[in-house]
Amino acid sequence: MKKKDFGYSKDIVKYLQSDGTIPNGSFTIQKNTQGGKVYHYWYYNKSKGTNRLIHLCSVNDKGDEENSFQNSVKILKDKLKGISKTKRNQTFLNVIDDYIERLEKEGEENVRGTERTKKTTQDIISHVRKLRDYVVEKPISLRGVQRESFRNYFEDFVSYLIYDYEKSNGEKGLSDNSIRVILIHIQQFLDELVEPSRGNRVIKYHPISPNFRKNLFSVRRKEKSIPDFYTVENYIEWVEKLSEKVRNVWLEYIKNPEVRPEKYTSVYFTSLLQILYGFRIGELVYCYSNKKSMERIHGKKKSGYSYISPNKHIYTFVIYWKRKFGRVGVDYNVFSWTKSDQLKQEKIFLKEHHKKPTYKTNIIDVIMYLYSDEDRLFPFDMGTLRKNFDKYVLDELELKHTDVERTHDLRDMMINFNLHTKGVSPFDLSQITRNSVQTMENYYIHTSNEISISNSEKLSIKNRISEVYNLKMEKDK
Repeated sequence: MKKKDFGYSKDIVKYLQSDGTIPNGSFTIQKNTQGGKVYHYWYYNKSKGTNRLIHLCSVNDKGDEENSFQNSVKILKDKLKGISKTKRNQTFLNVIDDYIERLEKEGEENVRGTERTKKTTQDIISHVRKLRDYVVEKPISLRGVQRESFRNYFEDFVSYLIYDYEKSNGEKGLSDNSIRVILIHIQQFLDELVEPSRGNRVIKYHPISPNFRKNLFSVRRKEKSIPDFYTVENYIEWVEKLSEKVRNVWLEYIKNPEVRPEKYTSVYFTSLLQILYGFRIGELVYCYSNKKSMERIHGKKKSGYSYISPNKHIYTFVIYWKRKFGRVGVDYNVFSWTKSDQLKQEKIFLKEHHKKPTYKTNIIDVIMYLYSDEDRLFPFDMGTLRKNFDKYVLDELELKHTDVERTHDLRDMMINFNLHTKGVSPFDLSQITRNSVQTMENYYIHTSNEISISNSEKLSIKNRISEVYNLKMEKDK
């Protein structure tokens, strides 16, 4: 993207720098990706001093000038004079930009442990930018924000997040938890516009109260879809194909230990753990290799985490997720017919007459050796794992016919298998999966079409009438 396409002039910059209107530096255009869309903004990068990078405006924002470059020059002059954009031009969009700029400075200067962490600040910026994107599409004035009708505008924004917001992978809509956090951060932003202690009071009032936000979210949130894709055949096919992939990755490495497996192959291991033990993908991505790493890195954060605790023959996952604690023992072994010199293995003979031994290694030992770093079991981001799941699991293993669409569906499959096929009680299963019994009753008791029809046939009206008739006949004898 060329600066001259948006009115940039070297002569204007040299003139402004020579007479001291602006300090030495350079105008730059930087891109920012939000929700899969790319936006470009003017910045001024000062040669010296603190807070050298100054956010100016979008390359498409001409303001009252002939082009966006001239508008960026005007904004830069105002900023250097200490004139806020809200005083210059009272629009809600400019107020949002001022807030984002303040947070960016806060993130650069903040020291961990004081006020908001840098990660929290970045999250707030990302969430407020989602509101900014919406305001660009549907402009609203500061006066409009202070009216009761702003509630209707806010309701439409929530619907946009639920149904229309386009993510980087092309899917529409955000998760309930993501929307909940976004709305909390946007409420904080609105509250700071009213509160004088945070600087100049920008607005006198806004109608979005915490109760209104909570009630709106509970009404507008997506209805959780009830999975109906479970069959025993589907479950067995998934387990067999994933087990084979995991075994092959391990065998290839044992034969040629100088070549590490590609990072994407880790998705076979995460998927197998999910369908066998019912892990959430987040419980694996945010799993620490040991308790010390968890305490050192995760600290006192309230968000979910898990860490591994080794026992004699299994690894125990200690999990805190969605305000619930749980433990999961992983005893799955990866079999190989070649001995590994790097890991401790158990030598067995699958059958008495076999002369060649088989070696088995706990899957967590394999994962830690192939993929883990010093602190994390899977040092990869969740987005990458999900993309790899679509490409290398659903497509490559030809499993789309099972109607599984996302990683969480594997957890659903595991729950259905234990509930409907193995006959584990909803209460016991809730302890294993860190779900409430109510969730089990609402979403899993009747999630298999095949089994529901089978159970319905057993309890058909005809059979029940026959049973009642027989009981009556016995009673009359």
